[in-house]
Amino acid sequence: MTSFFNAWPWRHRTAPQMPAARGVVPTPLAPTPTSHVAMTRDLGRAREAFAQRSVAASRAAHDGQGSSSSIATTSSSSITTSCSSTSEGSSRDLMANRAITIGAPDSASCAPEKHSNTPSGYIKSMVFGGLDGIITTFAVVAAVAGAELSSDMVTLLGVANLVSDGISMGLGDYFSEKSEKDYILQEWKRETWELENYPEGEKREMIELYVEEGMAVEDATAIVNAFAKYPDKFVNLMMVDELGLDKWDPQDLKGMWKQGAITMCSFWFFGGIPVITYAAVSAAGVDSQNLIFLIDCIVTLLTMFLLGAAKAKVTNTSMFIQGGVMMINGTVACAASYFIAWAIKELMGDLEMCGTR
Repeated sequence: MTSFFNAWPWRHRTAPQMPAARGVVPTPLAPTPTSHVAMTRDLGRAREAFAQRSVAASRAAHDGQGSSSSIATTSSSSITTSCSSTSEGSSRDLMANRAITIGAPDSASCAPEKHSNTPSGYIKSMVFGGLDGIITTFAVVAAVAGAELSSDMVTLLGVANLVSDGISMGLGDYFSEKSEKDYILQEWKRETWELENYPEGEKREMIELYVEEGMAVEDATAIVNAFAKYPDKFVNLMMVDELGLDKWDPQDLKGMWKQGAITMCSFWFFGGIPVITYAAVSAAGVDSQNLIFLIDCIVTLLTMFLLGAAKAKVTNTSMFIQGGVMMINGTVACAASYFIAWAIKELMGDLEMCGTR
């Protein structure tokens, strides 16, 4: 069903974070309506009605307090009647015609939808946790080096920052993901309740939505009636097309803590590279602080490039561009931290000299 949703040009009307499937050709079967159709549903009042479990308030929110639209007047019989009023054969023909017109989608649109608890979701947490960790810790090391403090101070401050920020990042990833899934679940429950208590209003709402997108009333009615025969699919259709949210999947609740743990561990692992490199080179007998810091910069920037290349795999962009961007990002953060620490040290030194006079 996911590939069928992705094949529709109106699939991502309100969800810009999820790009539309490539290779989709807009269908010419749906002529643009002659007049603009306003949505009658008041989403805010609909949510209040669901919170109160008031069927009457929900109906009023969907009906817009007596306001009417061309959909309500021209196709009310099609909406309020059962799905059998639109013959199954014509619905199947309409679906088949659309599938032929749209054409076979490419491999990207046929791929199963990726959820946060899939390997791709874990890779994303690993990459972004690692990037945040290495840049943050590198900035701390640069600040200590700019202030010309000892190698022990680099290790002390670096490890303290690494542990605390890693925990914060892991918990932040978990709670942000949980908040998003809780919101999606709440909207799914509301749409399910509304469909059970006022199905004709929900169907009219979707028809109005598709007509606004350029479909003919007859086509929109046929499609909505066809999907309404499958309540779970119809609710997911409303979640995606009406609200711009992901489809609800109970599996999404599983593995959220794993994402947080992966983010935290990735932060620690990659964030530890600048600290470990600095301490290792210093322990190897290199006396020059500038040389130690230079070696640390080279190792860290190369690691940033590799992480940027890994990010490119997740985002399907150029490895060299993403790697270069991460190196530039790290260089800017390092330079800013280094020179700010150096300037503060010089300023404090001047103040101490003034105080001894």
